[in-house]
Amino acid sequence: MIVGGGPAGLAAATYLGRFRRRVVVFDAGESRAKLIAITRNCPGFPDGISGPELLSRLRQQALLSGAELREEALQDIKRDGAEFIAAGPTSVRAGAVLLATGVVDTLPDIPLATDMIRGGTMRLCPICDGYEIIDKRVAVIGPLKEAMRKASFLRNLHPRPHRARDQRGVSDR
Repeated sequence: MIVGGGPAGLAAATYLGRFRRRVVVFDAGESRAKLIAITRNCPGFPDGISGPELLSRLRQQALLSGAELREEALQDIKRDGAEFIAAGPTSVRAGAVLLATGVVDTLPDIPLATDMIRGGTMRLCPICDGYEIIDKRVAVIGPLKEAMRKASFLRNLHPRPHRARDQRGVSDR
């Protein structure tokens, strides 16, 4: 059983299905990927792919690998001896549970923040989205400590002046 129908949960479902495991994926429909306007941070899509399209393709591949996808949220998971029982609108017994519930973002208190994310003018993750803002001016907002970490990471994505190198490729500094 996999809890989470975002990219990680669906990729895991594909591989487990290919290895002939019975896989049930519970998807509450809250993947942050569904808001992504375009990402070029996903291998295999050099021209980029939208979050909804990526999720659609991952679902299709998981289904082709034999996974069962359930669009429902679980209310509880309990251990029952060697098994787990997942309770939601339906119940499932499983020998193992993979939690791929992802991250829940705290959006800034800005009108239309979700629309800005869908439009690609606001990004949430410097690692996921950093490539998209290379060579662009950006603002980083959030709690100071976290914002400083993200700003420091993003700073490394801007070009640095080239250093003179000799014929062996050794820098003059």
